[in-house]
Amino acid sequence: MTSFRLGRRSLAVSALALGALGLTGWKLLKEQDDPFLKTRFPEGFRWGTATSAYQIEGATDVDGRGPSIWDTFAKLPGKIRDGANADIADDHYHLYKEDVALMKALGVTTYRFSIAWPRIFPEGRGTPNLKGLAFYQRLIDELLANGIEPYATLYHWDLPQALQDRGGWQSRDTAEAFADYASYVARQIGDRVGHFFTLNEMRSFVELGYGNGVFAPGLNLPKAQLYQVRHHAVLGHGLGVQAVRANGRTGLKVGPAENVTVALPDVETQRNIRASLEATRECRAPTLIELREHVVEEQQRRRRAALGEERCLREDQREHRETLLALGPEAPQVAVSSQDLHVVEVRPEPGRATIEVGVKPLLERLDRRRFGLVAKSPAGKPELLRPVAERRR
Repeated sequence: MTSFRLGRRSLAVSALALGALGLTGWKLLKEQDDPFLKTRFPEGFRWGTATSAYQIEGATDVDGRGPSIWDTFAKLPGKIRDGANADIADDHYHLYKEDVALMKALGVTTYRFSIAWPRIFPEGRGTPNLKGLAFYQRLIDELLANGIEPYATLYHWDLPQALQDRGGWQSRDTAEAFADYASYVARQIGDRVGHFFTLNEMRSFVELGYGNGVFAPGLNLPKAQLYQVRHHAVLGHGLGVQAVRANGRTGLKVGPAENVTVALPDVETQRNIRASLEATRECRAPTLIELREHVVEEQQRRRRAALGEERCLREDQREHRETLLALGPEAPQVAVSSQDLHVVEVRPEPGRATIEVGVKPLLERLDRRRFGLVAKSPAGKPELLRPVAERRR
């Protein structure tokens, strides 16, 4: 082993050299043409912090709170490292004033917290627990008194154990119970809270809680049952949105808090960009795309109700013809529905570039100059139209 001693002179020389490098680096960073220095957060950007009830509140058996699936899961041998649980956690339930003071000292102006469903409804639904509600009333008062805007998450994975015993998110009843819970909470705090999140990270608690059992409730369901859980979670979100809007103040905002994966192309060619868009969609498909599909379906239903089936069909056919005329004769074919102009099928055949993209309108997804159309027959099967060049003769 080679050893050496750093003397005072060497230390001084090293310090001067490092200082010179630091000054040079700082000068480079301060160059006016540095694009990063010109970057600014947009007006209205809010600085804040966020927590979840089970991770910080503690007091799991205080003031009438019922058990959650995480209380049960954390006590199962081998599920949590070192056998830890959140019975006390940060004891935020008792120390919330000190915690809010820390937020204020940090300069936080927004705080996203979650409400423990079993603290409000120990059995999942039925008679509300007024002591549990009172805690969140006090917390909101303290936040507002310190200039911090509250953002409330209604579900951060702590499903009441009583609901899990009756099927949990495998049951439609849980989605409906969530709507009742959301209605009650919005009525009680919606006068002072203007931002609500329905479900936190559906993808996480569905896939990890019911798919591979890493999270509570620790189940390994087959795919068909897992898809049903996912459907009920999305349904719960939709019912929750309706409940919050119906019972909260005018102008409030409500939506999901989802963990989103975005795919970016290494080289920004048109083909790679298109591939990255498709990959992003596939990553979002289990939750966010399904939410969009429900929205589009509801829009189509309202449109048919307002205009009538025949008029809607005529307008769709007219738009269909106009789209065909805008496409060149060299365009490959894409299978779409002639009634709603949505891509519906993948058909990797010579001369065609077809991809399944769900229900997003065709003209929002695809380049007119490169893609042709395939009509969907009344029987529901795609039918090839004649080539564009033949139709123009």
